[in-house]
Amino acid sequence: MSILFEDQLCCTDLSALELPVAAAAVLGNVVDCGVVVWLLSLIWFRTWPRALLVVGFAVNLGLNQLLKYLFASPRPAGSCLAGFDFPSGEVQTIAYLAVYTALTSRIGVFNRWILAFAVIAEAVSRVALGHHTIPAAVAGGILGGLFGLGWALLVRRRRHKNEDS
Repeated sequence: MSILFEDQLCCTDLSALELPVAAAAVLGNVVDCGVVVWLLSLIWFRTWPRALLVVGFAVNLGLNQLLKYLFASPRPAGSCLAGFDFPSGEVQTIAYLAVYTALTSRIGVFNRWILAFAVIAEAVSRVALGHHTIPAAVAGGILGGLFGLGWALLVRRRRHKNEDS
């Protein structure tokens, strides 16, 4: 998520890009802005699953940073961003949020497809802009999805445990 981590367009002049790459950059930033608004709205509505979403968000970020330093994979040549490439934190975060939301909220199939599209759009934008490799984007998606699944199951278990007490 470029707004929270780093500027996707820090060294990219959109006017000099080909249309597909420029569209990917814009799409990635739209997804990022949507996620920030979405997180703020979830915090505003203050329910336990949504509050735990934010806690999971922070744990997911910590896990991502730990993995980046364990793998210490350099970014692709030409990327102006600092830090390591693998796994993509942006894709991992969007995947976590998408899976967690799909499993803990009452949303329809159409909205689940929109969440899946957001993950793919973020991955495509990170690779198209040259800030991550394809394996880093795919790994970020898989790790974020698995973490979202695990965190959602933990939240459900906790909720059912509280209901039984």
